[in-house]
Amino acid sequence: MVCTILPIIAQTLDVTLDTEHPGTIALEDNVFVIQGTPDESDVVAYTVVTNNIGEAVNFTWTRTEMDLPNDSWVILSCDNDLCWGPTTTNNTFVLGPGASTVMQIHFKPSTTSGWGSVSYTFEGSNAAGTVLATSTATYQGHVFAVGIEEEPVVNNEVQLYPNPVCDQLNLNFDSFSEVQSAEIYDLIGKKIGTYNLRNAFGQYRIDTNDFDAGMYFISFLNANHEILNTKVFTKSH
Repeated sequence: MVCTILPIIAQTLDVTLDTEHPGTIALEDNVFVIQGTPDESDVVAYTVVTNNIGEAVNFTWTRTEMDLPNDSWVILSCDNDLCWGPTTTNNTFVLGPGASTVMQIHFKPSTTSGWGSVSYTFEGSNAAGTVLATSTATYQGHVFAVGIEEEPVVNNEVQLYPNPVCDQLNLNFDSFSEVQSAEIYDLIGKKIGTYNLRNAFGQYRIDTNDFDAGMYFISFLNANHEILNTKVFTKSH
């Protein structure tokens, strides 16, 4: 099955860990995890975005998704210019060839435990507005009390992307989640596949090349084979 995809751009905006601020953990596909406790005012993930395009660009970051455990949590997005509050979803400034910007993603839990996730798109464009390179990053803040007095709040939510899907469905979930497996069904209830997520560490990919175009249901189950939640996704032509 042939899927329409964007051309691969050789020029890059590289996203890497900021080694001057240890503590952030890098997973696959530019997913970065930072852990903390509710008594911390800030739990901060640090990464470096480097312009390897070969020319100065207008660098734009855009916050595309935000999933927080409750209304008391706040996200700050900090770049070379300033720290931006939750109402600001993007910023643009000039980034020279080979230059870098340190992206600081602040999770402010306001003394409450939980798991939060926020995703960004990074773009480098020329003066004419042509996008020369793009990259993405997802930051996860895991904030739980240390000790036996407080049980961690378990987040069994699973993020699916892209949706609609062409050739690969990505699953993103809390590494502390109860999710152990996934089952996919078509609209008439036929099981398409079962997937073991026990050792996925919060990330999993499902090859959908052989799926027919249409709508599907994916259920996430715990160790007792009880359904935790179910989501819908669409396979494109």
